[in-house]
Amino acid sequence: MNTRPRLPTVILFAVILSGGFGIARMTFHRHDLIGMSTIVVALALTAVYKRLATSRRPYVRIAMGNPQSKWPIALASVARDSFEVFPGRPEGYVGYTDYTAMSVDVNDDLATRQPAQQYALLGFGNGFLQGVRSRLPDVEGSYRTHFRIIDASQKYKEMIGWLTYLQRSGTDNAGPSTENLHSVIQSVASAVGSKGPITMKFWDKVHNKQSENLDASGTSPEMLREWTEIYHTAFVEGQRQARDAAVLTKPI
Repeated sequence: MNTRPRLPTVILFAVILSGGFGIARMTFHRHDLIGMSTIVVALALTAVYKRLATSRRPYVRIAMGNPQSKWPIALASVARDSFEVFPGRPEGYVGYTDYTAMSVDVNDDLATRQPAQQYALLGFGNGFLQGVRSRLPDVEGSYRTHFRIIDASQKYKEMIGWLTYLQRSGTDNAGPSTENLHSVIQSVASAVGSKGPITMKFWDKVHNKQSENLDASGTSPEMLREWTEIYHTAFVEGQRQARDAAVLTKPI
């Protein structure tokens, strides 16, 4: 077993030592050049320490994030065989903030998952929502429309539950919108098809002006092809589940 101290630990120890020495010198000798220089060194080492502490690959950094986070969604606990459609899409500023909130939730949940599962969820979600929208009944007035999957397996119940959870959680100033959810799923699916899996939290990318790319996630062309095949297989299955579902419409 390797018992040598890791570099960040050594740097942290140097920060404490040099900082304490510099403060002590400045306490007993005002305007002490050695003390001031030592504090400057301590500050510089602190910056190095922070950079090393956050320089792990983004995927690892997210996976070991806040244990109290609601991500990833516990799929088994949200599994269901019915999906309710919420028609309409908020517009204007409300529409913008609601779409952003939905994007944050979809992105940050996927960022905590392994790539293969990301592509499977996105593929099924995109195919299922596309199939749902093509089968919406042409009715007048306000109705609640449910798509119920007959004899759904646990796997597909979990995927439908994932969509249902996000549809309600990813809202801001407006109610749930199936169109909003579908638009976000389509956008993210298009991005991972060329840039690789999600590895960073949404606001981290915005504030740090970063974007996903194959190099950052360590994705090879072979890996991307394999995950893309998973996506397409799940997409077809999502369409099939929506096509075979029973459609129940009730007045509100």
